[in-house]
Amino acid sequence: MVMAYPPRRLSAGALADLPATVTSPGYDLGGVTVGQVHLGLGGFHRAHQAWCADAVLNLDPRWAISAYTWRNTTLPRILADQDGLYTVTAADANSESVSVLGAIRFARCAGIDAAAFRTDMARPEVGVLTLTVTEKAYPRDRDGNLDLTDPAIAADLDDPQPGRSVVGLVAGALAERARAGSGPIAVISCDNLRGNGEVLARLVGDFVDTHPTLAAGGSRSWIDDHVSFPSTVVDRIVPDPDEEARRHVAQLAGIDDQAAVLTEPFLQWVIQDDFRGPRPPWEEVGAIVVEDVAPFEDLKLRVLNGAHSACAYRGLLAGHGDVRAALTDPAISSFVSDLLTGEVLPALPPVPTDVASYARTVLQRFVNPKLHYSLDKLAADGTQKLQQRLAPTALALIAGGRPATRVAAVWADWVRWVLWCAGNDPQRLSDPRAEQLLHVAHRAVHSDVIADIAGDLLNVAAPSALTADRQFRAEVVAQAMVGSR
Repeated sequence: MVMAYPPRRLSAGALADLPATVTSPGYDLGGVTVGQVHLGLGGFHRAHQAWCADAVLNLDPRWAISAYTWRNTTLPRILADQDGLYTVTAADANSESVSVLGAIRFARCAGIDAAAFRTDMARPEVGVLTLTVTEKAYPRDRDGNLDLTDPAIAADLDDPQPGRSVVGLVAGALAERARAGSGPIAVISCDNLRGNGEVLARLVGDFVDTHPTLAAGGSRSWIDDHVSFPSTVVDRIVPDPDEEARRHVAQLAGIDDQAAVLTEPFLQWVIQDDFRGPRPPWEEVGAIVVEDVAPFEDLKLRVLNGAHSACAYRGLLAGHGDVRAALTDPAISSFVSDLLTGEVLPALPPVPTDVASYARTVLQRFVNPKLHYSLDKLAADGTQKLQQRLAPTALALIAGGRPATRVAAVWADWVRWVLWCAGNDPQRLSDPRAEQLLHVAHRAVHSDVIADIAGDLLNVAAPSALTADRQFRAEVVAQAMVGSR
């Protein structure tokens, strides 16, 4: 098609002029009602949960979304200007398609409009809250309980209307729902945490029990009776939206979408069947609803996310910028493949699928030429991610009397990345414990103390059961020292 210049801005009025190759909502935008609230309105949500919600609205108009960013105030304005519409381009080496989605009917910023979030959560027609807020929004101590020393948590515990932390905001909103006398609700974490539903339930419970006002108001009893926290597994590679996504939409659809998302055709959503009230018919639009998500969780976290972390640190240290560049480096590709086939897959518990085929598919998805997935993004929050993604594999191998040499190499790469950031660009180290990591790393004035520093950094990022294993610890330190010379 010949594109008009400048392209017309996406809006409800522009839908009739879109080419036939672009999929647009098959439902009446004005005839749907909000049944879901979402927190964490980034590209991943727009390409994943909202994608599924859009498909559901063709079957049941009750499940539109009222979505909230955490701090971003620009995106809600953009979506408002576009009548809540945006595009998702799903592309790989063999195909490219554009869909206009309308599932998000309202977009706001929770950081400046927490009252609206609480009001939405109290509405009786709302039955689902989903979250994509990243691992660091779940502050825990070493025993897995709520970290009461976290600054945002501590501030929220002193506030009658908590909203500085995700946990505090959710807990306060549930208390508001209890006061309104609304019905059951499912609170669904879609973040890459093992047992994400159980983790969120525990943290919310800890917060309510500790918060003077919420504890005195009987919120915990109401939550126990009316709120479920299903665990989920989510999978779709979604780079941070950028000008490349807008350019794709302008070329393929002749439309200017300032909230455009570029992703891959693959999508997976596995949801624990734990609901006390109505829910969207997700299984009719491709989701998998099961009694136990744990096998799928192990597979995704250990294989896909583990491989992502392995690519991230080794790739950054080799000077690469995105996943595809790292995986087309023969040395890195060989290492990641050996990590999966030699250590990760053999240590997996039973999974009801072909795990070798899944691993091959993962590596194929990583080299998608249409996607540029930042290694800096994958490397962020290493102290949180490595414990979820790599530690279970290492512990399973050690328990079976096998070495975890390649897993140790990933941890050593992380140590080397922390040291590189400390010496070259401290601001590039994105981690909730960055200050502590940099303090340790800055002792690396002479090479003869790198062994001690590597061990100290491992103590920060690995569970005690792993740091206590002498062989694993020695392998991490030795490989970190070799790479740092």
